[in-house]
Amino acid sequence: MFLTLKCFKGFPAGVSWCFHCFCVSHSDGNISLPVSESPIKVIAPGGNDVMLPCSLGMDIRSHSFDWAKDGLKVFVYTKSGYYLDMDKRFMERISHFKNQLQSGNASIMIQNTTMADSGNYTCNFPKLPQGQKTFHVELVVAVSPKPLISIGDITGVGVELKCRVGGAFPKPTLQWLDGDRNPLPAKGPLVLERGGCYNVTLQTVVTSPQQFCCVSKQANIVVEAQFSLPSEISVVTVGAKMYSGTSTCTKMKVLLR
Repeated sequence: MFLTLKCFKGFPAGVSWCFHCFCVSHSDGNISLPVSESPIKVIAPGGNDVMLPCSLGMDIRSHSFDWAKDGLKVFVYTKSGYYLDMDKRFMERISHFKNQLQSGNASIMIQNTTMADSGNYTCNFPKLPQGQKTFHVELVVAVSPKPLISIGDITGVGVELKCRVGGAFPKPTLQWLDGDRNPLPAKGPLVLERGGCYNVTLQTVVTSPQQFCCVSKQANIVVEAQFSLPSEISVVTVGAKMYSGTSTCTKMKVLLR
């Protein structure tokens, strides 16, 4: 089951986290999670903290559970406490919601995610009264570089703008928008894959000195850069000049599907 990605701030304090869920409530510090054994897919930007959801819908303080990635245990909870296993990649980066065990929340938080954290995770309860129960979560940690915009050829038709995203994962979809956020006709994209990452370039030709925007989309992750033609641009051919969106024009946001 592939669910909607939502992003919240403030729980825990000062942490941004994203996960797929049906229903979330955190006004009182509690999280309401679905009780589902269907696979859940979580997509999160690299470098962020992400929660992998798991819930039983019952008090689990006296029940053991463990989390594993691709078969290797990375977190184990018992009623006498919890410990992290020998995988040093996760040492000091995993936490759980101790105060919400009573409501059945067995989720874990992974801090400062990297592409290496991508993979298939299981949340396993080995000794429940009704038998073993296992939940499956697929984590995809995205690499989402900021689009770079360059000026290409200047002809009688207009000014060519190139938008490039390099080293992205998963493969992004690029789109050009005008100042009113209407789609612009574009040439491409040109896609190159190297070592599992993608370099994508999309070109457009503009004819008016307004603001333009290049949008990079990876599932629910959107990164965009805005760009205005420099005032010195004329019909005189100039060499390609690289620009990146300023800090006030470039932003990342998460779309709800």
